[in-house]
Amino acid sequence: MAPTIVFEGERPVMALGAPGGTFIVPALAQALSNVIDFDMTMAEAVSAPRIVCLSDTIDVSNRIEHRVTDELEALRYPVARSYQSYAFGAPHGIKVEPSGWAGGADPQRDGMAIRVL
Repeated sequence: MAPTIVFEGERPVMALGAPGGTFIVPALAQALSNVIDFDMTMAEAVSAPRIVCLSDTIDVSNRIEHRVTDELEALRYPVARSYQSYAFGAPHGIKVEPSGWAGGADPQRDGMAIRVL
């Protein structure tokens, strides 16, 4: 699962985890980057298309635009497109928002983010 907690000072502001064997770390890294670097909500971040580079081949989910993989292949990178729209790990996470905690669950797996009072 590789539970991951992000702190701001001593305060936890985000927590993520994922099943998926060797795909866990890249899935979590991309979800974290989506939130931190691209200002996505947690739901957007864990649902975004992903790539994985665990060998000489760049594996991409089916929702990666073909123009992107065409450019990679033109540069002689081997690319393998998954038939799955949601591929490579299945991150779920929660994040502190101004209105409280908000979360997201990768749509490829069972699970959801809910608020418990």
